[in-house]
Amino acid sequence: MKTVFIVDDELLSRQSLKTGISWEDYGYRLCGEASNGERALALISSLHPDVIITDIKMPVMDGLELLRHLKKCDEPAKVIVLSCYDEFDYVREAMRLGAIDYLLKHTYEEGDLAALLHKLDSLFIKEQTAGEGLKFLRQEIFHKIINSSLSSEEWNTYITNNVIPELKSVYMAACFQLSSAQQRSLSVQDAEVFTDYIGRSSAERSRCQLLLLKEEGNNYCLIFADGTGASIAGLKTDIKAFLSGLYQFLDSRHISWVSGISCHAYSDWKDLKEAYEDAREMLGEDMEFLGCSPKILAAVDYIKTNYSRAVTLEDIAEYAGISRIYLSQSFKKETGRNISDYLIQYRLKKAKKLLLTSNLKVYTIAEMCGFGSVQYFGQIFKKMTGFSPYQFKENQ
Repeated sequence: MKTVFIVDDELLSRQSLKTGISWEDYGYRLCGEASNGERALALISSLHPDVIITDIKMPVMDGLELLRHLKKCDEPAKVIVLSCYDEFDYVREAMRLGAIDYLLKHTYEEGDLAALLHKLDSLFIKEQTAGEGLKFLRQEIFHKIINSSLSSEEWNTYITNNVIPELKSVYMAACFQLSSAQQRSLSVQDAEVFTDYIGRSSAERSRCQLLLLKEEGNNYCLIFADGTGASIAGLKTDIKAFLSGLYQFLDSRHISWVSGISCHAYSDWKDLKEAYEDAREMLGEDMEFLGCSPKILAAVDYIKTNYSRAVTLEDIAEYAGISRIYLSQSFKKETGRNISDYLIQYRLKKAKKLLLTSNLKVYTIAEMCGFGSVQYFGQIFKKMTGFSPYQFKENQ
């Protein structure tokens, strides 16, 4: 939260400011007060408030002299002055010295304070988004969303100031774990090249907006937001084209990766935490594939996004750009298991989750997870777990 310091020789005036608005609802908190400019300077040097609201006429040191001292010591706080109707000459001098606005003392209302705070928000955001600031501010916002610490007022401020787009339709999330060549960690050079590619590639796309959230170490989260109101199918098509180019780029740099892509489309930024966790869960499922060849990773990606329908080895091989025989041999060599077994195990994992977290009928789950018939689903489930789907659900 931004901090506010009040300077006024009148106790009632300071009290009126403190209680005149619910500061924290607007993303601000009061950090101190003083009865004149001299006392204020001593406290401001240690508190470093973001905003100073000061009266103009005060004993010992008035508001104009306070502004001169603040300017001399390069204090970055935004200053708002309090004035009376007959003090506009002083107000003009205050603005010349760096004050950003003024309030009419004793006559302002809550709406006047709120308007000033919104103006301050815009000024702070403009400073934060200069140069590379926008990228880092977006990362900070996503961290707050994921940790459920972003207030409604902050939401509105960021959308109003175009820090994050106002959603017109849907968005999806994708998470990546990267490594350089045979190393488990990504080199500094490769990390810079990767983020540069993401920035250039997203700038070339007019329909699908891409926001990058860099996580700890080699983890990245990409948020694909459709700002045009297009269909979910359109967004998925655009994401597929983007990922195809990204995978080719990573391959050309000899960067290994595993990815997790949220299969659901979301229509509210407040659902970003769920989208992120869904993508992270899918990423965690495939950490064993980090270091595998791009063809195998493509095969895994196809299974993860198409497991719910009838999938053949020919379908997977065609997507990966290799023959069915070569796919089977390479998958076994690189992962130690058959690709058909992986497909079944992945479907079972999804089915187990639905059995434990939903009230769907078993035949519906069988169909949703690509097993075709409930009889076949029951046979496979019993063989792999020792329980029927009904017993599994009841015993958990």
